[in-house]
Amino acid sequence: MAVARDPEEAVGLLKKAVSCRNVDYRAHCLLGEAYAYVDGIHQDIDQAISHFKQARDFGSHTAERLLWNIYYGIFESCEDRKDITQAIRFYRMADSNGDMDACVKIGIMLRDGRGVEKDLEEAVALFRRAADNGHNTGNFLLGLCYQRGGEGVRKNLDEAMRLFRAVSGE
Repeated sequence: MAVARDPEEAVGLLKKAVSCRNVDYRAHCLLGEAYAYVDGIHQDIDQAISHFKQARDFGSHTAERLLWNIYYGIFESCEDRKDITQAIRFYRMADSNGDMDACVKIGIMLRDGRGVEKDLEEAVALFRRAADNGHNTGNFLLGLCYQRGGEGVRKNLDEAMRLFRAVSGE
């Protein structure tokens, strides 16, 4: 098995891997990540997006996350590709596949009106779904909604404390 000693060599090996007939989606994800934000590699966001989309076409939920990272503008190298509409599309795709991180991120965007029309009721419903699936951030954010009140739910300190305790493992 070949082991790359530098980033350019790694990219060369990954290019060979993705050209194989029985390519594993992870090779596309890794090559996309290299093009998006690995030091020592010429950044090519178009190539990164292309490889992430190919991995997504193989059913990779990791690729969906990487795409929404680009479109949400998480990485400085991708700031010029920021496209909240696309980010939401990929967040929703990941959410529909059971990705509770995506569920929470959509909830945050809806709660804050970031790139979408503010919708506190849907945000709370998403936080609740994540919390019901054992997602700590979902529990915490839903707890904050109950603690403050007026954020899609009525103030309920007992419920807020129950949710905060779930996060702490109590």
